[in-house]
Amino acid sequence: VTAFFSPDFTYRQLTNNKAVPNPDVSAAFYNRNEKGGFAYTTGLHAAFDINDKWTLKSGLQYSTYKQTYNQNSALVRVDTTEGIYTVNTSIGDVQFNQSDLDGEQEGQHQEEEVQLAFTAKQHLQMLSIPLAVEYRIGTGKTRFFVQAGLLTNFILEGDMEMNIKGFDSEESNEKVEIDELDGLEKVNFGVIVGVGAEFNLGKHFSLLVNPTIRTAITPLNHNAPVKSYPYSVGLATGVRYRF
Repeated sequence: VTAFFSPDFTYRQLTNNKAVPNPDVSAAFYNRNEKGGFAYTTGLHAAFDINDKWTLKSGLQYSTYKQTYNQNSALVRVDTTEGIYTVNTSIGDVQFNQSDLDGEQEGQHQEEEVQLAFTAKQHLQMLSIPLAVEYRIGTGKTRFFVQAGLLTNFILEGDMEMNIKGFDSEESNEKVEIDELDGLEKVNFGVIVGVGAEFNLGKHFSLLVNPTIRTAITPLNHNAPVKSYPYSVGLATGVRYRF
C-alpha cells in the first residue's frame, strides 16, 4: 500500500469542436488568454506483485486543477430580462447575475452583448481510479521503476472566481464567485506515465520519488466550441508499506 502527495502543474490541450462552431472563440484564442496553474494530487494505491519485476496497482486519488483566464475586452452575452451574464471559457461556460457582484452597481446593461475586462481563476476537483502496471529495475536497497496505465476521472466540482474591471464605471472593480461550470462531463478518461525510484527502509517500509504525467484522452467538456483535455505534470513522493 502506498500513500503519496504530488504538487502538480496543470494545464490543458485544446482542439476546435467543429460540431459547435463559434467565430468569436477558438483554441488559439484561449491559448493566448489562459495560463496553467499549480495544484496537487494525493491518494492511496494498493499493489499486487505479479513477480519480482512486475506489479499491478490501483487505488483512489484526489486531484485539483487550476488555470487563469485574463481578458482586456471579452465579449459577454447578457440576458437583459434576468440580468444574467454568460462568459465563455475553454473548460465551460460560466454565468453570474448582477446581484452576485460584491459591490453596488449603478444600473444593468441593456445590450445583449457587452465587452468586459476581467481576471479569473478556475478550479476543478476530481476523484480518479488508476489501473497501472509498474516494472522495476535493479536490485538492492534502491530500485528504479517505470509505470504506465489508465485513469478514470470523476469530476466532483468546478468553480471560477472573477475580478471584473469597469463593470459600470471606469473606476469599479467587482468580484464574483461562481460555483458551477456549465458543460462539464461527469466522467472522463486519461493515461498516466511515470518513472521513479524506491528506497527500502527495512522489511516493510520504503520511500518513493515518482515524476508523473497524467493527461486526458477524452474531453473534459461537451457542447462547447473547443474540446479541453487537461493534463498535469507532478513530482509525487510517498511511503510504501509491504505486507
